[in-house]
Amino acid sequence: MFNITNIQSTARHQSISNEASTEVPLKEEIWNKISAFFSSEHQVEAQNCIAYLCHPPETASPEEIKSKFECLRMLAFPAYADNIQYSRGGADQYCILSENSQEILSIVFNTEGYTVEGGGKSVTYTRVTESEQASSASGSKDAVNYELIWSEWVKEAPAKEAANREEAVQRMRDCLKNNKTELRLKILGLTTIPAYIPEQITTLILDNNELKSLPENLQGNIKTLYANSNQLTSIPATLPDTIQEMELSINRITELPERLPSALQSLDLFHNKISCLPENLPEELRYLSVYDNSIRTLPAHLPSGITHLNVQSNSLTALPETLPPGLKTLEAGENALTSLPASLPPELQVLDVSKNQITVLPETLPPTITTLDVSRNALTNLPENLPAALQIMQASRNNLVRLPESLPHFRGEGPQPTRIIVEYNPFSERTIQNMQRLMSSVDYQGPRVLFAMGDFSIVRVTRPLHQAVQGWLTSLEEEDVNQWRAFEAEANAAAFSGFLDYLGDTQNTRHPDFKEQVSAWLMRLAEDSALRETVFIIAM
Repeated sequence: MFNITNIQSTARHQSISNEASTEVPLKEEIWNKISAFFSSEHQVEAQNCIAYLCHPPETASPEEIKSKFECLRMLAFPAYADNIQYSRGGADQYCILSENSQEILSIVFNTEGYTVEGGGKSVTYTRVTESEQASSASGSKDAVNYELIWSEWVKEAPAKEAANREEAVQRMRDCLKNNKTELRLKILGLTTIPAYIPEQITTLILDNNELKSLPENLQGNIKTLYANSNQLTSIPATLPDTIQEMELSINRITELPERLPSALQSLDLFHNKISCLPENLPEELRYLSVYDNSIRTLPAHLPSGITHLNVQSNSLTALPETLPPGLKTLEAGENALTSLPASLPPELQVLDVSKNQITVLPETLPPTITTLDVSRNALTNLPENLPAALQIMQASRNNLVRLPESLPHFRGEGPQPTRIIVEYNPFSERTIQNMQRLMSSVDYQGPRVLFAMGDFSIVRVTRPLHQAVQGWLTSLEEEDVNQWRAFEAEANAAAFSGFLDYLGDTQNTRHPDFKEQVSAWLMRLAEDSALRETVFIIAM
């Protein structure tokens, strides 16, 4: 670990040239000289790398510095890649050259620390020994490394944000004092967060702020990171490998770094602007949602351990021929798919490929599928062999003119007869009448086929209010869930729950702005009992 308190004493001995006296920040000076190295698409991420390299965190290691240089080389135009050099001569030396090959930034590691040179300045960071670190672990570290940094962060706040930054600092102090591992900084209107937060924090919640970026130097013990509903445009490539769960939904992220935390198991990127995914996603990944982005293709090889994949509402024209073998849920509706892979994962249970352009389904589907949605496609036939575990199949709004001959004899493994919904298809009257005649037979044990909503009653079950709300506010904390549970005792709460579910079935839910408006409305209802009472009555 590096001691940030040594920076001031070291800086007194640095040599500063006359050119540096203009006090232009080093990161701006370097960026002005190399901005032409990068396309407009990569400039934000490149600027973040430069800011990190000009002022590395106290915990920076040669590997972390090298990863930043590798990232810059990857982002730069090929003609400028050689201007970004690392591990020169096999040593821990890194530098950036200007267009005319002049060295403008260098970082050199040695056994005692590292030195950053640039803009005529030289700053040396010295390493703290284990004994020094242990002796200063109580009290002084908190006072210097936290209080000083936090107070500066508050001083830099825009006027309208100052009070909320003070509140954030109070929460961080409380975490330090009581050794709490969860830090909640949501709904504070924060545009930045401090470079340093308490080391023991393992869960960091930053939802519903105005963050445009995340810190490059988050602590290495964070396991859960929530930053939903912000203004993020990118993700740092230096996030700690300890992160296991990350939710960054409803942001403006355009691309992901090639390197994501190696321990990552759950990643939710709903409603961003991502056009592609890295070829090498973390192998520990189990849950991946990129619902409502602009992705055109998926990596040929997804992590083998993924069990839930949601790529709904993108621009996909095909799925990888080989999907993760343990995949249980695949949601790929609202794309431009024309077919499915010939062989789907053998343990698949839920398959949703609705609202595509699929003309034919594989003749053999995994027998484990219980829920199959192929509605709003261009199918003319259904497979003769349906999955043995099938409980419900939605095939409305296709071009079906006939049903499989084997359909009346199908016996699903479920406790109830399989339901097959085929509304709004161009069946002949004869086909419909023949199937209805079979289903009305006393000894008929096959699936129930629904040609129109009036064929048999579909009763919508009213869910508990907190569950209906969770469908709109996906990042609810336990205390928020309990709050909505308490509202279930209020008059007409069940009617409002049913209204939310009905709203979720409308076409409006396809528009992200509408979802955000409903989410904001629900948050307001939670805080205003009079308004909530009025709305519950209207829902009747």
